[in-house]
Amino acid sequence: MIIKSEKEIQTMREGGKILAKIVSEIGKRIRPGVNTWELDKLAEKLVFAYGGKPAFK
Repeated sequence: MIIKSEKEIQTMREGGKILAKIVSEIGKRIRPGVNTWELDKLAEKLVFAYGGKPAFK
């Protein structure tokens, strides 16, 4: 079992909050005619906007 430090847990909480915002924003853009490439580009843009680095690239 891996035990996380309080700092690691806080970092994970912050990341989770950012992820929730990104997923929510992408969810608002899903509709007929929008392809996955567009959603991928939006996700990448939002990750960078929040100061992150996309793990999916």
